[in-house]
Amino acid sequence: MESQVVVVSLISLILGIILGHKYFERLIKWLSKKILNKQELCQEIEVLTSDILNMDRQAKSIMTPRVECIMFDILESKEDIIEEVIQNDYSKYPIYKENTHNIIGILEKKDILSILLNQDAKNIDILEIIQQPYFVPETKSVDKLLIELHRSNNHMAILIDEYGDFAGIVTISDIIKDMANDMLYERNEEYEEIYKIADGTYIVDGLTHIDAINKYFKLDIHTENFETIGGFVVHLIGNMPTQDAKANYKDVTFEVNKIKFNRVEKIKVYLQPAYV
Repeated sequence: MESQVVVVSLISLILGIILGHKYFERLIKWLSKKILNKQELCQEIEVLTSDILNMDRQAKSIMTPRVECIMFDILESKEDIIEEVIQNDYSKYPIYKENTHNIIGILEKKDILSILLNQDAKNIDILEIIQQPYFVPETKSVDKLLIELHRSNNHMAILIDEYGDFAGIVTISDIIKDMANDMLYERNEEYEEIYKIADGTYIVDGLTHIDAINKYFKLDIHTENFETIGGFVVHLIGNMPTQDAKANYKDVTFEVNKIKFNRVEKIKVYLQPAYV
């Protein structure tokens, strides 16, 4: 856990340097205590800065897909929209008109809460408080998107596919989490959805294709009925799994690591010595 804090803090420091912020003096002091050798700290910053500035992954690789986004039709009851925004944990929500590919703005929870301090929900005009959406192609590189979001003072990007349709969203938080994963875990360039977190232990994305799992882990899972490892794990368990649910296939253990919107998003894979 401490190593995760250090890595995220280092990334925050580097982002401050890259984006031109003049802060993190206290953070530097804290990091100096965690990484006692100042030369080592400087070397870590140099390496991580190089990695961050050379991220060549496309934004779509870390986006939240459209079908998993919580968003609202501007034609819905504003009372219902406000209630949903308050009850959910997210800070920003895409607003569309009539169909989900027609994004007209971004609604921020803080704006809703600020207004509710002084007036009733019935007096809120959603159209007046939504922010202009920031549209980018889904193929934009993550590093360029990060800089663009900062320079445009946006925290969320609406990704558009080659047909001009709404593909998903990426936030600055998504980018930082992806950077942290790169620093904390060993990522194979050929299999970007698979992270090695310890000897014989991996984190894989639930949407990873079975063919990739078979090739990477030298397994022989049949693909007639399943395309993704998430679907295969649901089949093994026999129903919609809960967090930490486990299932075995030969000498491999699959553990549900994260569920999002009734989809197995992350899975831990434990290999027995024979498979390592």
